[in-house]
Amino acid sequence: MLGGQFADGSQRDGFLKYEKNRPAGVYDLEKGEYKIFDPKGWSGELDKKLGPFPDGIAPWRGLLMDPKKEEKLSVYFKNLNASDTPGAKLAKAYLKRSKEIGEFLVKTKVAESAKDVNAVLLNGFYHLYGPINDYV
Repeated sequence: MLGGQFADGSQRDGFLKYEKNRPAGVYDLEKGEYKIFDPKGWSGELDKKLGPFPDGIAPWRGLLMDPKKEEKLSVYFKNLNASDTPGAKLAKAYLKRSKEIGEFLVKTKVAESAKDVNAVLLNGFYHLYGPINDYV
C-alpha cells in the first residue's frame, strides 16, 4: 500500500487510512482491508496497554509555529525519558533508531552533515525536530 500526500496536502491512504486528514484505521495485511480505530474496542485496549502519554505532549499543529517550541519539546522529552510505560519504551526505541539512520546517512556521505539531515525532515516533511538530536 502506498501512502503519502496529495498535491493539496491531504493524506493518501497507505499503511494508515485517513478520514478528514486524520488517521482513522490501519491496514490489516492478513485480511487485505483497513481495520478502523475503535477507542471503545481494540484500539482503546491497545492504548491502555501502551500507557498514558508523558506530561507535556502537545499537538503537532500547536507546536509548529510556537516560539517556545524548543522549550516545550525539551520538557516533553525529559518526561518521556523518565517514563517506563510500554508506549514510552517504543517511542524511545523509534527515536534512537531514527537517529542511527540519520547518522548513517552522514557517515556514508549520502548527506553532508547532521544539520542537512535534520533540515530535510524539518523543511521537506514538516517534522518538529530532526532525527539527529539529544532528546533521547
